[in-house]
Amino acid sequence: LIAEFEPAGDTATAHGRLYPLVRSFISQMREEESVDELCERSARFIKRITGFGRVNTYRFDKDGNGVVNAEAADAGYPSYLGLCFPASDIPAQARELYCANRIRIIADADYIPSPIIPANNPATQGPLDLSYATLRSVSPVHLQYMRNMGTGASMSISIVVDGHLWGLVSCHNTAPLPVSFQTRSACELLGRVLSLQVETKEAHVRNQRMLSLRKDIVRMLAAMADHDSVFKGLRAQPDTFIRFVGAHGAAMVSDEECHLFG
Repeated sequence: LIAEFEPAGDTATAHGRLYPLVRSFISQMREEESVDELCERSARFIKRITGFGRVNTYRFDKDGNGVVNAEAADAGYPSYLGLCFPASDIPAQARELYCANRIRIIADADYIPSPIIPANNPATQGPLDLSYATLRSVSPVHLQYMRNMGTGASMSISIVVDGHLWGLVSCHNTAPLPVSFQTRSACELLGRVLSLQVETKEAHVRNQRMLSLRKDIVRMLAAMADHDSVFKGLRAQPDTFIRFVGAHGAAMVSDEECHLFG
């Protein structure tokens, strides 16, 4: 067992303030809300309850690069909206940790780390596994990276879809900013709700796409049967064919060319 201790906040006040806000966030969800709109609302909400100066959400593409798709920021903070961060910024090992430990916080980029005593676990003779520890230290390189960005505190909330790291909610503040356990718990809950909503919306988009493809196939097959020709059938449904193959245009061929190829 690993026991972690931090100053206790006003639990009653925190619960009375935070959970109605979380309930309000969930109740405002709309079926027609896009993923980017949902992320933008999440960024505004997390900024409101945590007090961070800037909150971004970004999603990873198939190559692991992160694109900032939503932002809520105070005046004076540079905007990252639309920027792309290379996959190398978050190594594979770090991505696994983000999936296992859904919320991470650095309350002060200038903190002085405390050594673990003893350095190795007496039971295993190996280093202590702090994967799930909130108060674990981070790489000095990352802390310098934060200071170079003018960031005094940061927090990240994982967006996990189908067991994979889909994106992150990234919070920054110019000055150190402690975030209470109750607030972090509310943010982690919101992150899990956001993850489920993203998963649901993306599945809906995929299903709608498959339904559209099936309808296009039926139209093209019917046109081919009516004209007793594959090429003439496709020529009779140009918009359907272009939409089906994901093209922006198509060249029409003559009857002679149809005969030549068919």
